[in-house]
Amino acid sequence: MIYHIGIGNTINHFGTRNHQPLESVSRSVDDIVLKKKPEAWLLDPGYLAKFAGKYQLVDQTVTVSLKGNALTALIAGQPEVELVPDLGRKFYLKQARTVSIRFIVDAQGVVTAAEFIQADEKGSKAVEFLAPTCSSTSLAA
Repeated sequence: MIYHIGIGNTINHFGTRNHQPLESVSRSVDDIVLKKKPEAWLLDPGYLAKFAGKYQLVDQTVTVSLKGNALTALIAGQPEVELVPDLGRKFYLKQARTVSIRFIVDAQGVVTAAEFIQADEKGSKAVEFLAPTCSSTSLAA
């Protein structure tokens, strides 16, 4: 008996001996990539605008700006990077997924701080708090 099983654009053919029923099929999934799409509200400029602003990171200022339906971050002397929504109010740098920023809001939804998180190759994380230095809505485009 011949079974045809489609996975993605690939069709796999499996046969059995003596017309016995097929008991199980296994296949490596190394070539399958699952990509999570962010919730729609994480791409809403109205929601994202509250995160735009200047944040103090040690002796540097991080400028978070809203460009269309995406946030970007800029540190003086560095190229601007896109912030990609992850979970809740956490965003990772598109160009360096091991670096992320999590915005902290109060009960009224006002941004009070942000966490700058950088993971090393062992998975341990260094966290630094960023304090807002100006109104978070002043940089919304």
